[in-house]
Amino acid sequence: MEKTGMRYKDWLREWLEKKRALVKEATWANYSVAVMNHIMPVLGEYDIAEITEERMQETVLYWLRRSVAEDSQGFGNDYKGQSAYGL
Repeated sequence: MEKTGMRYKDWLREWLEKKRALVKEATWANYSVAVMNHIMPVLGEYDIAEITEERMQETVLYWLRRSVAEDSQGFGNDYKGQSAYGL
């Protein structure tokens, strides 16, 4: 997969398609839900080169803070389109 100038959402779609042939259908379905409902809404519009370890760590911390604040077991979908930075 070429990374230059590619959006993370496009890379994730390619990754999901390649993974599909390598894992059981139920596993792929779980991956797909996580990617589409949680990862893409927050990180999908970034260029792949912008997905750094620091950005990923900030995103995970954002999800954890939201989960604790909502007293929830899951991540929720109300962060769609928001950046993890500055929240």
